Amino acid sequence: RELRVLPSLASRRQSGVLLGYGIWNFIASIGSLVIRQTDTIIIGIFLLPKAVTFYAIALRLTSYASSLVWAAVGVLTPEATRRDALADEAGRRALLMRGTRFCVLLAAWFGTLFYFLGKDLIGLWLGPDYSYSATLLNVLALGICFSIAMSMGGPTLLAMAKHRYSAYMIIFQAVANVGLS
Repeated sequence: RELRVLPSLASRRQSGVLLGYGIWNFIASIGSLVIRQTDTIIIGIFLLPKAVTFYAIALRLTSYASSLVWAAVGVLTPEATRRDALADEAGRRALLMRGTRFCVLLAAWFGTLFYFLGKDLIGLWLGPDYSYSATLLNVLALGICFSIAMSMGGPTLLAMAKHRYSAYMIIFQAVANVGLS
């Protein structure tokens, strides 16, 4: 079967709905970028460049963990959307609960890995000269573990087209991050 895109089928109302849906993803992405990069910039301004390196190592490891979990739960968005479209509240709630349990398990695994093996992991990866990053890794891991544990909420809100609330929280967090830095 051939898929055809016909501009004549598009309407201003449909375009507005699509833009309204996508703009909140864009805003959340910008907020996330600000959150991830602000501290690196502040450290670079007020401390030595070497401090940025140590921070960037810890940030990279926690970012890998976060990205892995987001990739894992992101595939559940179509299922959550299907359950929302069918008004299957019990099914959507069950998916959210199972997904959240999975995320909590991954958060505990990454937190344990970073806390107990972070220094060795960094030493193997980059050499013993960079093992000081393990202290920063433990601090960042504490925060990222809470974020990972709640990761299933994002795809669920996206499926329900209520991700605007998530974008508000990310922007609030970005503003707080800039203000506290």
